[in-house]
Amino acid sequence: MKSIHCVGIVVVDLLNGPIKEYPVPRSVPQITAEWTRVMPGGGAANTSSAIARMGIPVAAFSKVGADLNGEFIRREMEKVGVDTSGFPVSKTESTPFTFVGIHADGERTFIHTPGANLSFTIGDLDLDRV
Repeated sequence: MKSIHCVGIVVVDLLNGPIKEYPVPRSVPQITAEWTRVMPGGGAANTSSAIARMGIPVAAFSKVGADLNGEFIRREMEKVGVDTSGFPVSKTESTPFTFVGIHADGERTFIHTPGANLSFTIGDLDLDRV
């Protein structure tokens, strides 16, 4: 069977909810949520992980930072069968991260740190593999 290759961004998503309101400095500096989940996100992570769960060989190509979040996203994707050997590691940028606030009505809001996504270019890809 041939392998599918997914090229794009990966992000560590921290989902937190339900959020009734966001904190407001000097007024409501803290709120409480019932649950938190941390998981890989972003197009390349979501697509390749879904393909791997179907039992199809898949590799993802993206860029992460040399940090705990980079290790986490690679480990979690590899657990479901995604080949992440096409991830260069930036020594100067963080792994992309998004805080996802899940509101009581199901709407979502995002606080995003693009990190290594900002410098991810075709030069980061092993074009012979892709």
